[in-house]
Amino acid sequence: MPEYNLCCKKKTCKHEFTALCSFKDFDNGFSDVGCPKCGKKKPKHILSLSVHFVGNPDKMNNFEYAAEKNFERAQQESSLARNEARKKGINPYANLPDFTDNGRRMNFVD
Repeated sequence: MPEYNLCCKKKTCKHEFTALCSFKDFDNGFSDVGCPKCGKKKPKHILSLSVHFVGNPDKMNNFEYAAEKNFERAQQESSLARNEARKKGINPYANLPDFTDNGRRMNFVD
């Protein structure tokens, strides 16, 4: 979860603070984030030179972990799509050209 630098928009406050916010909060303009000093919602985002993420750094910065999770998700989605196509009687591989390997037809379907 990223940490954002924010500033209260209330003219009498203008308190600058940091807050851990989800990407959803960012997309919503920090509408649910309140100033810790006065409580006014929807602070102004102050751009900073660095972004801090809070979480498990071993997993977040590990390319192999991320790649493995993405691969697992892709396999699950592919399997669901194949099963859905079979239920509808559709062969997604029907219009593919005839790929061959040393004269043998290669089987791309489970």
